[in-house]
Amino acid sequence: MFISLVFLFFFQTRLALYKEPSSSEIQFRPVSIIICAQNEYKNLLVLLPKLFEQDYPQFEVILVDDGSTDDTTFLLQDYVKTEPRLHIIELSESVKNKQGKKFALMMGLKGAKYDHVLLTDADCIPSSNYWISKMQESFTTEKEIVLGYSPYEKRKGFLNLFIRFETFMTGSQYLSFALAKIPYMGVGRNLSYHKHLFFDNKGFSSHIHLMSGDDDLFINQVADSKNTTININPDTFMISQPKMSFGDYLHQKSRHLSVGKFYKSNHKFLLTLPVLSTFLLFISFVILMILPGERILSLCIFGSFIVIQWLIYYSVSRKLGDPLLGILFPLLYLLYHLYLVWMSFSGLFYKTKTWK
Repeated sequence: MFISLVFLFFFQTRLALYKEPSSSEIQFRPVSIIICAQNEYKNLLVLLPKLFEQDYPQFEVILVDDGSTDDTTFLLQDYVKTEPRLHIIELSESVKNKQGKKFALMMGLKGAKYDHVLLTDADCIPSSNYWISKMQESFTTEKEIVLGYSPYEKRKGFLNLFIRFETFMTGSQYLSFALAKIPYMGVGRNLSYHKHLFFDNKGFSSHIHLMSGDDDLFINQVADSKNTTININPDTFMISQPKMSFGDYLHQKSRHLSVGKFYKSNHKFLLTLPVLSTFLLFISFVILMILPGERILSLCIFGSFIVIQWLIYYSVSRKLGDPLLGILFPLLYLLYHLYLVWMSFSGLFYKTKTWK
């Protein structure tokens, strides 16, 4: 419990107390938005108008069509006739899925006209028309990476609640670590960095053999205590569509978590320690509840731990736009840690074959 509380106060309180820095001078640098799409016709119908409604003076949208077989190609061909800011990169059948999303993203970066690139996915929707401008406000002479947040759309059902909770916990972790000057990952649904940073560090070369990791492994490789910052202004959120079945969700998360073992050693240690500590706390609680005479003490200790966690995480959840931590917090918190232990174990044996 002590280790979990130390991590809670050292990391999460930074995010709970975080205040967005004021920008004295806004520089409207030209931006290249890069999206990799494969059979995303329906999603692009919604996303593209939202992107071109952005209140920003100069930007382009690079759409990498990775061998789509639906109506994506026809949609883009019609769109480019009336929208000069849209640029299409079509990958032929011979290179389709050559290295998963990494190859498509690399082609998008090569084709980007501007040094400031902003990444998202086809199934995301910007929360406002100021997504580009607010994300770009975070760049300074020193900061070359901006980590954004991408919550999932709120829908009915317990699966959606857990997906949003897990996304919140993951987001609060990588954002708070970045505030503590230990950045270790970002999410490709809402991520911005300098194009030259990608090519100066040889892109995905160190993990090109892995199908996943285009966002988190790359950030784990190039981010440091000086060049990385965050932006959690609600106007910068990219709202993503959640999986509708538990099986699809597990497949998606297995693919993402499978690359965790390739993080830097100090990051793996820092991420594993509080999870194991909390998991052991749950086991100790069960044991003490079984033993006669220890139940009141166990309830007091465990109850205090949960209340402290809830108070801090509730403050963080309000900053991240989804105060979902109500009376179900103890249950969600328990399920989340069981899920982490299980997924970490299964991730050791999971191999990604394709990307979707």
